[in-house]
Amino acid sequence: MAWRESENPKIREKWRLRVKQWRSSGLNQAAYARQQGFSPTSLRGWRRWFEREERELPALIELKLSEPAGSPVPDDTMIVELRDQRFVHLVPGFDPASVVKLVQLLERL
Repeated sequence: MAWRESENPKIREKWRLRVKQWRSSGLNQAAYARQQGFSPTSLRGWRRWFEREERELPALIELKLSEPAGSPVPDDTMIVELRDQRFVHLVPGFDPASVVKLVQLLERL
């Protein structure tokens, strides 16, 4: 069966962690995959997928603060909660594709 990426965020995070752990293991991909009990083809496919995804992310993202931190949030603002109690506040008219890329980038930090 050929390798194929998944749109499921839980699966993607599981493989992102596996790729990160492989990189710090000192082992080659095949040895690490065998040691962990999964396919070297899957590890290679996910590694390539994440590398391609990283190349497509913008190097810089402009953030504009409209109010000082701690100010009340306007009623028409959407709030996205990230891990570690971080938040992104979105005002009407935001570009969904840019928000997806921003959240993916922030979740890696």
